[in-house]
Amino acid sequence: MLRDLVVIGTLQVCALAYGLHTVFVARPVALVLEIDRFRVVAANDVYEGDPSHVVPEFRSMPLLGPRLVSVRKPEGKEAERAVDLMFKGYDVGQCQQYWELYDPTAAVSKARKLELLVDRKKEFRADIESRVKAMGGNLGSSYYMPKKSPAGMLLICKDQTVSPYLCCAS
Repeated sequence: MLRDLVVIGTLQVCALAYGLHTVFVARPVALVLEIDRFRVVAANDVYEGDPSHVVPEFRSMPLLGPRLVSVRKPEGKEAERAVDLMFKGYDVGQCQQYWELYDPTAAVSKARKLELLVDRKKEFRADIESRVKAMGGNLGSSYYMPKKSPAGMLLICKDQTVSPYLCCAS
């Protein structure tokens, strides 16, 4: 009887450790601005590559939430390397060597007016307006950008800041 309880307890502790490890490696580490959309990148999706090409701020993965970064466009030999990585299953937004400090003006310049979304998705108008009001903004001065994710969530950019996870429009 005691042996059975020890075996069951050991299996449960192992299952808990495995679950915690899975959550740790699948945690979001970056919210990457790719040309005209945001991408959430999980720790296990990052292509680390050669650390000498990575900006020092991005060499370690954050533990307390995703870091907001932009992607620079690869040119020359880097463009060829980016195509090779694409065939290996990595997009440019997943490669640390192309990350750079987030530029809020770039996000706002590529964003779309939130009013356009509300006109297309009338059933979400009340929800969108209440979320924008909670941010201290209004529809006329707010923007949105698609976020590549399974849920098709959006991000709102207002006054060059990003408020993540407006998830009412898919």
